Amino acid sequence: MREAYENQVAFYGKIVDRDAVIKDKASFAQRWPERIYSVKPGSEVAMCREKCEASGIIEWFARSRERGKTSAGMAEFALAWNPATGKIEAEASKVLATDKGAQAPDRIISQWHAENGECRGSTNADSPETQKACARREEIGSLLDRFGWCYGHKDEYGYQMKWHPCDVNSNRP
Repeated sequence: MREAYENQVAFYGKIVDRDAVIKDKASFAQRWPERIYSVKPGSEVAMCREKCEASGIIEWFARSRERGKTSAGMAEFALAWNPATGKIEAEASKVLATDKGAQAPDRIISQWHAENGECRGSTNADSPETQKACARREEIGSLLDRFGWCYGHKDEYGYQMKWHPCDVNSNRP
């Protein structure tokens, strides 16, 4: 992380030194040790000139088993990156929605279902859009699997399969 940021960073509207950014990131990681994020498809924008700016909407689910807490929702994000130095110069985000009491990564699972529908429902399996949806579905499925969520159990038919916390009978990639 230390190498990712400039010495001075515009961090949530204030100019702070890199150590303050790293301290904030470390505190957040300790508070929420398990996190899953996925950019909402179609929300991302990136433009590069002298500097590159990227923004979009991210959906997340986080948990702390130690504290018995979860957090889920959606936020806007924005980053400014300097290609000459290879470092982040600015970072900000704004929470758009929180899912009170969420116990599952429902937003991420919804993204998987949307991409699965595009992948399986296409009349042209070779189209770039279909290929992109299938690849994104696999990417999101892999994120969910690493987070301990599985799709279906052994010996289930497709219509019976649902996302659930992985167990010994779960299908694993």
